[in-house]
Amino acid sequence: MEAELQAQIPGLDRVISEYSVGYLTHASHAYVEEADANASSPLAEAADTVTEILVSASGDFSSEN
Repeated sequence: MEAELQAQIPGLDRVISEYSVGYLTHASHAYVEEADANASSPLAEAADTVTEILVSASGDFSSEN
């Protein structure tokens, strides 16, 4: 997954890409009870958070990001 991030964002700092991959991997293994099926999944929340981190790191806050 890190290679995909690097391909999409050339020059992305390795620390940020490693953190992003680790955070998404952790979230993908998070347990969610069936009672919370309507709640946002940990992976969806992690993806939103990582997106915000990557946009912030890029410094490009245009609507295309």
